[in-house]
Amino acid sequence: MKHIHTVFISFFALILLIFVARLAALQFDLEKTEQLRAESNFTKETQVIQALRGNICDRNGNVLVTTSYAYDIVFDYNHMPDDFVEFNRSILAVINALSETHNNEYRVDDLFIFVGNYPNYSYSPDATTEGTPTYRALNKILKELHMEGVSAQELTEYFVKRWKYNKLDENGDPVYTDEEIDKLIRVRYDMIRMQFSSVTPYVIASGVDIEFVSYIKEQSIPGVSDRISVHRTYMYPGYASHILGRVGPITAETWDYYKALGYGINDTVGIDGCEAQFEEYLRGKDGVRTITRNANGEIIKEEVTVEPIAGKDVWLTIDIDTQVAAEDALKQYMADFNKDKGASVAVDPNTGEILAIASYPTYDLTTFSENYNDLLNNESLPLLNRATGAVYAPGSTFKVAVALAGLQEGAISTSSTAYCAHGYVKHGMHIKCENHNNYYTSNLNVIEALTFSCNAFFIDTGYDHLDIDTMKKYCEGLGLGQATGIELPEKLGQIACPDNSSNWTAYEEASSYIGQSIHQYTPLQVTSYISTVANGGTRYATHLLHSVRAFSGNIIFEQQSEVLSNVNITSSVLGTIKTGMKNMVDNSGTATYNMYRRYGITETVCGKSGTAQVGGSQNCWFTAFAPMNNPKIVVTSIIEDGSSGASVSAIDAAVIAAYLNPKE
Repeated sequence: MKHIHTVFISFFALILLIFVARLAALQFDLEKTEQLRAESNFTKETQVIQALRGNICDRNGNVLVTTSYAYDIVFDYNHMPDDFVEFNRSILAVINALSETHNNEYRVDDLFIFVGNYPNYSYSPDATTEGTPTYRALNKILKELHMEGVSAQELTEYFVKRWKYNKLDENGDPVYTDEEIDKLIRVRYDMIRMQFSSVTPYVIASGVDIEFVSYIKEQSIPGVSDRISVHRTYMYPGYASHILGRVGPITAETWDYYKALGYGINDTVGIDGCEAQFEEYLRGKDGVRTITRNANGEIIKEEVTVEPIAGKDVWLTIDIDTQVAAEDALKQYMADFNKDKGASVAVDPNTGEILAIASYPTYDLTTFSENYNDLLNNESLPLLNRATGAVYAPGSTFKVAVALAGLQEGAISTSSTAYCAHGYVKHGMHIKCENHNNYYTSNLNVIEALTFSCNAFFIDTGYDHLDIDTMKKYCEGLGLGQATGIELPEKLGQIACPDNSSNWTAYEEASSYIGQSIHQYTPLQVTSYISTVANGGTRYATHLLHSVRAFSGNIIFEQQSEVLSNVNITSSVLGTIKTGMKNMVDNSGTATYNMYRRYGITETVCGKSGTAQVGGSQNCWFTAFAPMNNPKIVVTSIIEDGSSGASVSAIDAAVIAAYLNPKE
């Protein structure tokens, strides 16, 4: 009996255990089901973590441009209201917030197609000028809408109807004022241009501070969020602007190009200057942040799923102290002589490395966007880089090339002389020379002719002892009228010769030997030419890229000097030319003062002034190198409608002194 009782208890315990296990399993299944149900209501979205763009540094590692973090205000397509009225209300709320907090300067630039105020729109000049970004964007949109050729009024009516801006409230009154419609059309059009979609948020303000972000969050505007973005910071505001360039968003017309390279449409890219030229190095690789939301849209989890990779640092050949000296000297010259346009270039003649490029007037990259219209409409063309993008007759700086060709070809020697009777008077021509006093109105040799810039001597050398084809050959070898190798856009100009003229005359040829006629060269080309002479005949490609470095500082790539051509220059010929150029500086009271007294240069300087007649004015040059026997820097400066060639030596002197005698 006791045995049966034990069996019964055991059986009952087993049944109870099975029941408990089943109950636990059911509870587990229930919890799992609830978890799965909850997870099915979770949504995940990704945000781009912008990578740091690489720094731009000078040749010594001084940071010129770096990256700083700021905030963007964006419209998120996935969370924008479906109702048109609410959608528009979100847009107006952000615009009003920017205005109320005085943050309109952070509005992202758009390419708006209209001028005037709604409803009296007309197409802007940019929208009707073939080739402009605004024109290209508009025509792409019109083609997609099958509305090619519509008028501004027709397009406006389409926008109003499409987005229900003519909606009336319950009282029959317009929901929107004309001013509000004007604001809405501008943003809505730009959303189309930037392809606003579920994968492409629309940035309405960029670079705002945390205070404005907090202000926006307090408004609880549907569809509006903030994101951390990177922005360029300029460590030397107002300097090297023509070199460094700008960054900006990818435009609709460039999207296909960048898309093929793996960019996202909201990525920032180099627009011009070194930012654009060295984009492949400076660009980083964006990361990804994954955000998990519950059914109520609340964020329950954030994690970095792809780490961003910073871009590489680009070191330029520029020496920032030399660059600052060049720009400051140009500015000072303009103030001293009441002038307003010019340029200055400095190059290492032994490598082709560009040490400074300055153009005046200039601009400040930190305020470029807000000053853009003024810069664009300024008659002095501050956006033009005159060092590489403007061409001029070289004037008497060209006489160095004529002396070189004459001596090297044996057409003249150091003992050869030419007679100057206040000008060249031969072959029925009379070309004046007022460059030296009466003591030298007789026979001059090549050193004296370089010293006093005698027109008669160089016309006699070229016209009577050389020929234009030989001179053209030397011009090409020296880099005049040729690409210099610089990574930025440049004009090529032209050599004065029959091939480039439809009316080549004896007078044109004669005047070509003194740097007039149809010669047209950039300041950089003249600097390259003088560098080739100064180093003994090797023409190096000028370049701005020094090296590319990883975040660790390790050199990834280092630019090597490239030889573009060689010109045979014997040591005796080179010595003669250097002596003539040294004497030019020594015999010019202005140049001597600027080089040795005003700027205290301790090395011997060789130089050549020049003036080129342009209508009723003259462009004034000064080109120089130092030290005389081992040149380390060549500088060429030009002033449009300048005072005199010798006066421009002040700019060269400031640049040479800054490079050869740097401040500790």
